[in-house]
Amino acid sequence: MKTLPFLKTPKRQLFQTRSMLIIACAILLQACGGGGGDSTVTPAASPPVVSSSSAVTTTGVITGFGSVHVNGVEYETDSTDFDSDDDVADETELKVGQVVTLKGTRNDDGVTGTADSIEYEDLVKGPIASINGNTLVVLGYTIVVTDTTVFDDNVLTQSLAGLNVGDVVEVSGFFNATGEIVSTYLESKSPGGEFEVEGIVSNLDDNTSTFDVGSLIIDYSGATLEDFDGTALADGLQVEVEGSSFGGSGELIATKVELEDDDHDENDEVEIEGLITRFTSVSDFDVFGVAVTTTSGTEYENGAASDLAVDVRVEVEGTINASGVLVAEEVEFRSVDDTRLEAAVDSVDVNANQLVVLGITVVVNSLTQLEDDSDFDVRFFTLNDISAGDFVEVRGKLEDDGTISATRLERDDQDEETSVRGLVESNDGTTLVIAGVTIRTVAETEFEGADEESLGQAGFFSIALVGVEVEAEGLETATSEITASDLEIEDD
Repeated sequence: MKTLPFLKTPKRQLFQTRSMLIIACAILLQACGGGGGDSTVTPAASPPVVSSSSAVTTTGVITGFGSVHVNGVEYETDSTDFDSDDDVADETELKVGQVVTLKGTRNDDGVTGTADSIEYEDLVKGPIASINGNTLVVLGYTIVVTDTTVFDDNVLTQSLAGLNVGDVVEVSGFFNATGEIVSTYLESKSPGGEFEVEGIVSNLDDNTSTFDVGSLIIDYSGATLEDFDGTALADGLQVEVEGSSFGGSGELIATKVELEDDDHDENDEVEIEGLITRFTSVSDFDVFGVAVTTTSGTEYENGAASDLAVDVRVEVEGTINASGVLVAEEVEFRSVDDTRLEAAVDSVDVNANQLVVLGITVVVNSLTQLEDDSDFDVRFFTLNDISAGDFVEVRGKLEDDGTISATRLERDDQDEETSVRGLVESNDGTTLVIAGVTIRTVAETEFEGADEESLGQAGFFSIALVGVEVEAEGLETATSEITASDLEIEDD
């Protein structure tokens, strides 16, 4: 337990001595009838209670700054060591959406702590081989882009539309059960640097000095082996490979192969966020490469044990046992986004951690990713920085009470066009309701199907039934009302 500076022994003794003198003098005054006999003695204040903390290793997505926010906890970084293949020197070089591993202490309030070290490693960095819909292929890995993917500012249009085959990108995220990377952060990189890929060694061939990572062949004949410490290169090991050129068969010519260690010891307190990549039972599954077991005492938040399944995104908190398995004390299910808003802010209530957009109450919590993509570009961006009239993008889960639990809140530059995307709640043939917002159509409204084919109004409304996902763009003409310029069926 760390002792706060103001409670070190000499000052504590001084405080107690001074308090005793005050009380003694007050008693003496009373005994002497001082103050006319009506005075009361104000007792000395009790010394402040010292908060305790516990060591923790946490892996998860950065959701905000002002220190670093990971897995719902704000960690101070004044004395933090930073580590990264990209030579991250301090907090200012980290980005919202990146997956990091943080070691430090978490206070008993559960929401603050101190980071001793933060390590950021991308899962892949290399040239784009192909782009298809919401996926791209980089160094043999299929990268899945979702509504929660954060694009760096250097990606034009903040979407895959701003990238081309041959562009070099860096991707952070989580592996899914089929070995794809579900991206949480994507950045464009300048050509000419080292390529990087992380994964499990397979098909090792000592004769040809090759092995596979995913579907990519690695030629390690001239590579430096790092952090193996006597361990032989073998199938099943987790490695990171670096190289800057390809052989005649498309293999990556490795300059370095580094053994990756989960660095978890028995009795370590661990938090890990990711997708369930292996699922045998509710008491035997993997999250981001870490084996997890549950017990009768495991607590579940935002779900139940029966909701555990392959590719479900969770945060697991617990202790590593003698077998290297994470014994879960708590499993928290991460909300799946089903609603998206882009509109001007109606009002903000900082004390309630809420804002109103399109007449909908949006609730911000400790897991909400906060980012300022406006010209103000506030790094330590919080709800305090938002005012009525600011243009924001909200992604989150529509709750039964009509509020949205925000998983992401982003301030953008002003835009005249408002949009809402979500499941249709009602359809009368000319208007829709999505997330409580009435979508009206006019003669100029354009209608599109899931394949971007043009549809007439009747054809569109015959498809846009209750429960179908639709995006509406247009002008906010009244509270919780949009007059649509475009309506499109979304294909998930």
